[in-house]
Amino acid sequence: MTPLSSARLAKLNIEHWSVIILLLVAFFFRTYELTGLGLGLEHDEVAEWQIANNIWNGENALFFKEAYGQEPLFLYLMAGSITLFGDNVMAVRFTSVFVAMLTLAASYRLLRRMFSPTVALVALAGLSIALWPVFWGRVGLRAMTLPLMLALGFDWLWRGLTAENKIEGGSERGNEGFSPSRRLSIPPSLHPFFIAGVFFGLSAYTYLSSRALPILLVIFTLYLALFARKKMQGKWRGLFVCFIVAGLIALPLIITLLTQPDLQFRVSEVSAPLDKALNGDSNELAANIPRTFGMFTGQGDTTVRDNWPNRPVFPEMAGQWLFLGGVIVAFTRFRQPRYVLALLWIGVMLIPSIVTTGAPNFTRTLGALPMVFAMPGIAVEALLFWAPRLFPLQMYASVSRITNVLIVVGLLIVLGANAVSTYQDYFIKWPQHPETQFVFQADFAAIAKDIDASDVMDVSVGGLSNDTLDDPSLYLLRQRKDVRVRWFDSGSPIGSGGALLQPSGSPARIYIPAIVPLIPVLEQFNAFFQSVQTQHFRRYEITGAFDAAPNPQRVRVFDDTAVLLGTNLDRSWMVKAGDSIDFQTRWLARDPIESPRRIFVHLVDPATGTIVAQHDGLDAPSKFWQAGDWIAQQHVLSITTDTAPGKYELQIGVYDPHTGRRVMQTDTSRTESPEDHVVLGTLEVIR
Repeated sequence: MTPLSSARLAKLNIEHWSVIILLLVAFFFRTYELTGLGLGLEHDEVAEWQIANNIWNGENALFFKEAYGQEPLFLYLMAGSITLFGDNVMAVRFTSVFVAMLTLAASYRLLRRMFSPTVALVALAGLSIALWPVFWGRVGLRAMTLPLMLALGFDWLWRGLTAENKIEGGSERGNEGFSPSRRLSIPPSLHPFFIAGVFFGLSAYTYLSSRALPILLVIFTLYLALFARKKMQGKWRGLFVCFIVAGLIALPLIITLLTQPDLQFRVSEVSAPLDKALNGDSNELAANIPRTFGMFTGQGDTTVRDNWPNRPVFPEMAGQWLFLGGVIVAFTRFRQPRYVLALLWIGVMLIPSIVTTGAPNFTRTLGALPMVFAMPGIAVEALLFWAPRLFPLQMYASVSRITNVLIVVGLLIVLGANAVSTYQDYFIKWPQHPETQFVFQADFAAIAKDIDASDVMDVSVGGLSNDTLDDPSLYLLRQRKDVRVRWFDSGSPIGSGGALLQPSGSPARIYIPAIVPLIPVLEQFNAFFQSVQTQHFRRYEITGAFDAAPNPQRVRVFDDTAVLLGTNLDRSWMVKAGDSIDFQTRWLARDPIESPRRIFVHLVDPATGTIVAQHDGLDAPSKFWQAGDWIAQQHVLSITTDTAPGKYELQIGVYDPHTGRRVMQTDTSRTESPEDHVVLGTLEVIR
C-alpha cells in the first residue's frame, strides 16, 4: 500500500468513526429516559396515536380530520411502530426516534455532497446534541418528517444537478433496438431528479410547513436560470421531471384539501398575521420577522411544550458566532448555487412561523433544520482555510497543523458545552417545570405506575378530558391493560358541577390527580376511604359504600342507563330570585352503555310548562361505567333575578346529547307508567 493510499484510508477511517460516534451520541440523547423523566404523553401525542391505531385497524386516508387535521406519513409509520411495540409510550415515540436518526443521516449525506466532510461532520455534531433537534427527536409528533423528506429530496436533486452529462452508446437518444419497455424507461441521467421529485412530493404528506417548499424550489430555479445557466446545460429536463413527479405525488392530497377545505381548519386558527397583512395591516407580520430570525441567537420558542422557554437554537456565544459566521460566508459566495440554496432554504422555511401566531415557533420552522446546522460547519471550514493564511507563507505547514488543532479543540469545547446545557435544560430542568408537568400529564404517569404496582382491577380516575383523551392517555401509560378504568371530573371549572364515582369490584381505588380539584362538598365522602396523598395524586382505597340504604319510594329506574338512588334535598324549599341552589343526585350504574348520556335538571312552571332555570351535565361519562358503580353528581341551578315569585317543579331526567331523546324511567317494581322525567319536589321562588 502506498503512503498516499494509507493516508486516504486513515482519513476515511477518521470520518467513518466520527460519524458512528456522533450517531451514537445522537441516539443516546433521543432514547435516554424516552418513556420516563416522570412524565406521560401530551394530548397531541395521544391524538396521533389514536389515528395511527385506527390505521392499524384498517382505516386509511390521505388527510385525517382528527386532531385539527393531520398529514398522514408519520401516522402510517406510527402504525408500523404499534405493530412492533404494542400500545404504549415506546410505540408512540420510537417513530420520532427512527425519523430523527434518518434525518441526521440524510442531512450528513446531503451536506457532504453539497459542501465537504468538514461541514457535514460539524452539522451532524450540532444536530446530535442541540436541544431543538433533540426535543423533536423524542416527542411523538409528525413535524420531524418534513426535514427528513427535504434532506432526502435535495440530496438527490443536488446529485442530479452536479452529475456530468454523459451519453453512453446512444442509450438515451439512440433508436436501435426499439421496444415499448425501452421507450417507457427513464434515462439514467434523470434518475436522481425522479427520486428527488418522489421525496419532494412526499413532503406534502408530512406537516403543514411543507407548503413553503414550492416557494423554495421556484426561487432557486429562478436563481439557476439567471446566474447559473452554463452549469444548468442539460439539466433543465431533469428539473422539469423532478417538479412533475413531485406534483403528481402531491396531487391527491391537494385535491383532497381543495375539495374538503374544512379538513384544515387549523390553518385559520393560526394564520391571523397573514390574514391581517392581506387586508392591509402588516404590523403583526412585520413584528414576526425579527422574532423568527432571532430564534437562532436571541430568544427562542417561548412555549414549554416545544422548548426550554426562550432558549435560542444556539445558546452559547461561541455557537452563535459560528452560526452567524457561516451565514456571512454564505452571503459572500452568492454566485455559488450551493450557498444560495442553503440561505434560501433557511429563509423560506421560516415563512410558516412569520405568517402565523406565536413566533418564533420551533415546530413550524423545523423544515430549516438541516441547513441551520450547516452554517457553523461552513464557518469552521472557512476558519480552517483562512487561519494559517494569516501567517507568512513559509510558516504555512507548521502553522496549519497548530491552527487546525486549536480550531478542532475549540469546536469540541463548544459542542461539549452545548451538550451539557442540552442535558441540563431538557433532562433536569424541563421535566420539573410546572407547565411541562401539566402538558405531559405527570400525574397520569404516576397513577399508571401506581396501578401497575398493585393488584387492583377496578379504578376510577379524576380527569379534565374524560370524554376524549384522558382514557387513551392512561391506557398507553400503564402496562396492565386489563384494569377497568372509569372517569369523572371532581369539580374543575370546565365541568358541570363535579362528580365522584366509586367503582364496583374489590379491590378498588379512586385516584384524583393533583391538577384536578375536588370541590368541598364531595370531600365529605373522604371518611369512607383510606387515603394516600402523594405529589401527583390522592388515592382512596374503597372500604365501604358511600350511601346508606336508599328510600325505595324515591328510587327511579332509567332504561339502559342507571338507577337514581336519591338526592340530598328535601321535598320542598325556598330560594330567592337571583340566587342559586346546589344539590347532589346519587346514582347506581346499570350495564355499560356506549351512547353518551347527560342529566338535565329543569325548574318548571307547572301551569305553563315553561322552563325558568336548568342545569345539564354529567361529569362521569357513562361509556366507562360498569354495573354496580356508584356516582354522585353535583348540580348547580341558577335562578335569574327576573324569575316571578311562585312555586315551581324541580324535574330531573336523563337524555342522549346526540339525539336529544330522553330516557324513560319508572319505579323499581315497574308498576308505574314510564315517564321521561322525575319530579324531585317543589321549589318556591321569593323576592
